[in-house]
Amino acid sequence: MTDDWKILLNRFVSDGNVELNQIREIIQRIPNIESRDRRPYLERLERNDRTALFPLLEALVAKSQEEGYSTLIFPTIISRKRAPNFYFSGEKETPQEEEAWKVLYFLLSAVQLRDTLFNLDNVTEKGRMYWRLLLMPESAAASFKRIISELNLRSRNIGPFFLSLLVMAYWVRRVKLSISGPSRSRIPLKELMDRLKDHGFGDDTILVVFHIWGKEKKEVYYFTRLSQFINKWFKDYIEGREERPFLITFLDSLTSVSSTNAELVSEVREKFVFHLLKYHEISSELLAQLVELKVQDALNSKKPFGVMGAQDFFARLT
Repeated sequence: MTDDWKILLNRFVSDGNVELNQIREIIQRIPNIESRDRRPYLERLERNDRTALFPLLEALVAKSQEEGYSTLIFPTIISRKRAPNFYFSGEKETPQEEEAWKVLYFLLSAVQLRDTLFNLDNVTEKGRMYWRLLLMPESAAASFKRIISELNLRSRNIGPFFLSLLVMAYWVRRVKLSISGPSRSRIPLKELMDRLKDHGFGDDTILVVFHIWGKEKKEVYYFTRLSQFINKWFKDYIEGREERPFLITFLDSLTSVSSTNAELVSEVREKFVFHLLKYHEISSELLAQLVELKVQDALNSKKPFGVMGAQDFFARLT
């Protein structure tokens, strides 16, 4: 696989793997895109002129070479000009050209679901397209609804980290179905992992999550050791001992509360899932907070919804 990110991006766009409306929406969310020297290209792109895309991207990369690291290309970084006190002595001021192209490739080839973009690092191009095809075979809105429906979710106020976990669970489900078909309820874990390896996934594959929508700061996160995570949390589901992953069943039911408490529960759930994805461990403090919020909600509800999958969840912690 080539590591020339400009070539990969050109191939991705030329092969028609993405609609211009998704590219347009992502680019318009990049801060400072309204700058004078890039606007004409964006205007042409808005008229569905695909040939205008690469002049626009080249202008973005050139700007990052001139002005250094900034939120123009890198969602989490403030330029030295705007925040000189954020930089350390000897810190690199400008990104390498291939670094800028790589970030643009990850942004534009990502799976877009609601306000979050998902991609993979340390995977072959074939594996990344396989990931994209299974997760978003149709529009972003329709794909999100499909994930909610097929995972049978009741949760509200789904934030980017819980959505990241749902994306992983749904992706495992689609890979399993691609192997087993609807008539086969169980497959060996090794068979699924071998399928992933055939598509270029490895032990070092990383989930990359961009959160660049809304008024809050733009962020990017890297969640490592996906293979280990699948092994620990989805093995029983893959091998047919449960209808949906117990982790999803437990978290969904634990955090399904009345609309009055939904926002607060979502905030705690986001912290809990981030800790799980980042460190591959359960935060007992955050879990206790979720349980307390669930109990409070049940005591104040006329029709409380119980907690399912708890036995399997807690058994996995021992």
